[in-house]
Amino acid sequence: MVTPPETSAQGAAHGAPSPSELATQVAQQLINLITQEQQRRDPQEISYTDFAALQPPIFTVATDPLDADDWLRIIESKFSLLPRLTEQQKARFAAQCLHGPSGPTGHQVTWDEFEVDFRAQYLPPSLIELKQREFRALQQGNMSVLEYVQAFIRLSQYSPKDIDTDPRKAARLLGGFDPTLLTHLGRRYDSFTELVDVAIDMEQRLRQAHEDQQRKILASTTPSSPSQRPRVEHLSRLHIYDIEETPQ
Repeated sequence: MVTPPETSAQGAAHGAPSPSELATQVAQQLINLITQEQQRRDPQEISYTDFAALQPPIFTVATDPLDADDWLRIIESKFSLLPRLTEQQKARFAAQCLHGPSGPTGHQVTWDEFEVDFRAQYLPPSLIELKQREFRALQQGNMSVLEYVQAFIRLSQYSPKDIDTDPRKAARLLGGFDPTLLTHLGRRYDSFTELVDVAIDMEQRLRQAHEDQQRKILASTTPSSPSQRPRVEHLSRLHIYDIEETPQ
């Protein structure tokens, strides 16, 4: 016996979609796919307002080349928070943060081109080389240990190859210390941080010992006239200066 085919009504009764319902579902799926593809290809464009909301730094003038390098680094960190930015948008947005100096601002300029132009203006090789020589000749001189370390760290950014290991970094710092302090440090240090800690502590010990010595000298002396008053030596930043007491 031949079984007659199910009618639409019978199919619907069993839960199967009718031809019209099936066509509607297919059409909706196609619309969804097209919409998703359009969104993927044409995301909402990022505006300068979005970038400005990240509070990018304004660049005016660089008294130190590292200021220009720091500005570039911070701007790039802001770009990383907006991954859909195009290279042209990066250049245009960065140009809006230049107050005073000028850079390439054309719509077709890429970020790489902007950066090359900016570095050529504010970080030329000749200036970098000058700063490298300044770093290699750096001595503590009349600076405190902390001031010397801060100057060392800042200038070392121009010459990273000179301090590419911690022992080399410590050795270069040690070689620039004041001779008075150096005689009390003396040994080799493999840790930059350890050397800094020891040097700061030793500086304080030397200063305290010298001040104690001067107080003892003053306490044991009774001058009879201004010309006989003792000479007070004051240890300032590891250097002894002769200071005459002011007559009363």
